[in-house]
Amino acid sequence: MATGTNDSPEMTRTVTDGDQVLGYVVIDSTIDGRAVGGLRMMPDINEAEIRELARTMTLKYGFLGLRNGGAKAGMIGDPDSPVEERRRIAAAFGKAIAPLLRDRIYIPATDMGTGPEELRYLRKGAGLTSPRSRRSGPSTGEYTGLTVWIAAQAAARHRGLNLANASVAIEGFGNVGQALAQLLLAGGTKVVAISTLHGALYNPTGLDISKLTELSETYGNRVIDHYRNAERLDPEMLLELSVDVLCPCAGHNSIHRHNVAKVDAQILAPGANVPITVEAERSLFARGVLCLPDFVSNSGGVLGGTMKYSGINTTDAQNFIRDYLDRRICSLLTTAAEQRALPRDIAEEIARHNIREMTLPGMGSKIQSRIYKTLVGQYQHGRIPKKLAGAVSMEYFRKNLK
Repeated sequence: MATGTNDSPEMTRTVTDGDQVLGYVVIDSTIDGRAVGGLRMMPDINEAEIRELARTMTLKYGFLGLRNGGAKAGMIGDPDSPVEERRRIAAAFGKAIAPLLRDRIYIPATDMGTGPEELRYLRKGAGLTSPRSRRSGPSTGEYTGLTVWIAAQAAARHRGLNLANASVAIEGFGNVGQALAQLLLAGGTKVVAISTLHGALYNPTGLDISKLTELSETYGNRVIDHYRNAERLDPEMLLELSVDVLCPCAGHNSIHRHNVAKVDAQILAPGANVPITVEAERSLFARGVLCLPDFVSNSGGVLGGTMKYSGINTTDAQNFIRDYLDRRICSLLTTAAEQRALPRDIAEEIARHNIREMTLPGMGSKIQSRIYKTLVGQYQHGRIPKKLAGAVSMEYFRKNLK
């Protein structure tokens, strides 16, 4: 079994239909024969990006201690295209990777540019039916936003900063960025800038997050064309604003060696996967900027999604995630400070240690995992009630996520 610590992924596949390249699938690691990771749709994805994102999923599951291998897939397409075109792309992609889906080697989830509808047509293209719809409760993007907020709070406390009095810029105002902005608003934090694919908005006195969210429901990424009480900026300029906390919640490698010197924030709490190159992250560390590892600060999507899938109710899941991630992140930052090390380096060591334990488990862990998976499967097929599934699953998470 691969552990994701090897130099090359276990499997990289260019997905084609005849001579047409549809996208890519990368299985970076497997645990119990499977790998889990988001399926995105973007017009400019490439194999190197998907490989890096798949490795991040391995580290994310490893850090959390969830028994999943890491994977990622990307379909080449415009997420703003008409719904029928998005369905066609997803179905063609699903047909091309049908063996991976049928054998549950790759288990997809929503990601940038995709939602439940794209996953449904992906499975349909592979000749598979979709599991029962369980859409109540927060989305994975909302859970991701929750852990970015938790991470920002922990980092602010570590730096002696009151987040309620801080200024925050959010790159990307999609599901994650909006969920994060709402949590910051509720806590009294001033969000001074947001961006989408089409531009950025900046107001040093604070943006009206409620109004932006309302406009976003109607105009999507074009929300920036319809909000008036702010300065319009190029999206790249948001990264250069002088703020206390910067939250990159948009694209891949948006902070890199060519622009990292212009970043002017005390703390970076990423919501996106791999929004900062490792080279740029080390450059920020050398300048005294506290940069949280992306696979830590945005881990709520996979953790919250897994708990929701297991039948755990929203309140219990959110309370568990708040306590668990706050404790883990505070410990990470303390250890990194004591060792004068980059937080990413410490977090990767923890992830690899957990991966080794999960790939060579004791009999007790195997039995617990088998019982948990059987129970969740029965719940998903409607054979046991949610309350029972949630109670047993909650106990499993408490015992197995230390």
